[in-house]
Amino acid sequence: MGQHVQFNEENQNSSVLYGKFERSNQPPGMVNMLMKMGVVKSANQAKYVLLGLVVILVLIMMFALSSLTGTNDVAGPDPGDDPSVTGTLR
Repeated sequence: MGQHVQFNEENQNSSVLYGKFERSNQPPGMVNMLMKMGVVKSANQAKYVLLGLVVILVLIMMFALSSLTGTNDVAGPDPGDDPSVTGTLR
């Protein structure tokens, strides 16, 4: 419990690490790609296009998952629908 921790604040590596995370003037990669392709004219338009793409992909995913987990007749058809099957269990 009596241990003392000392930090070397003159370490030059810390300034190198934090220098990598400086804010850039360039737009993010996907926004820049849409602007270079000519799909959009501004970074704001590109953000709306990407947001719309995400919404469409989520809807497609939900549709695909709901079709996979839809109703399956694993047990087969209802015997009550077949006139050849007789029974008095109704």
